[in-house]
Amino acid sequence: MSPLRDLSASGARFVSEEGFAVGDELDLQLLLPVSKDPLLVRGKVAWVKPGPMALREYGVAFELADERSRQLIAEAVAHFTKKSQEAGGPMGAERRQFPRVYQTFEVQYRLAGQLGQGWKTAMVVNLSASGMRFHAQEGIEADTTLEVQLALPNLKEPLVLFGAVAWCRLKAPGVMEHGLAFQDLTPERQSKIDDLVRFLRMNVKQ
Repeated sequence: MSPLRDLSASGARFVSEEGFAVGDELDLQLLLPVSKDPLLVRGKVAWVKPGPMALREYGVAFELADERSRQLIAEAVAHFTKKSQEAGGPMGAERRQFPRVYQTFEVQYRLAGQLGQGWKTAMVVNLSASGMRFHAQEGIEADTTLEVQLALPNLKEPLVLFGAVAWCRLKAPGVMEHGLAFQDLTPERQSKIDDLVRFLRMNVKQ
């Protein structure tokens, strides 16, 4: 059993002594407080970095194929968020270091490495330090690497990130929903995303 460090609608972060590699597909069994039975989901390793002791830390992007799985994970995220506010973090201090926000804002994206390609606009609906969920007019295939650019008032210059599309599904006519797992996240970039999340939370209309 591996300790879960972070959970969002698009993926999870955990530590393990196993030697997984980026791109490995994993079958995960999640023990969630909102379900009596374990939730079985499939995910793909998006990044790996050294963890405490002899452990490794992994970021996994979910490949959720059914509505029930998405609903249970959303309920679990809401449960953890509430507990975090009441008791200072359901997953300890580590949980507080990786907040997320459910607020819509625009983001620019293009295929990674395509410097001559113009930027396209998408709408972010969920953001955390491990990834984001966004809506676009086009459907982007899983495993496609994107370059995304976030420009908001609290940023002196646009924040440029790279990520792999974990999944894509039809949200509404003309609207495709995607899950994106960030790649090559340095501590500095993670800190900037955390700052961005805090800024967005402060500006959420109650």
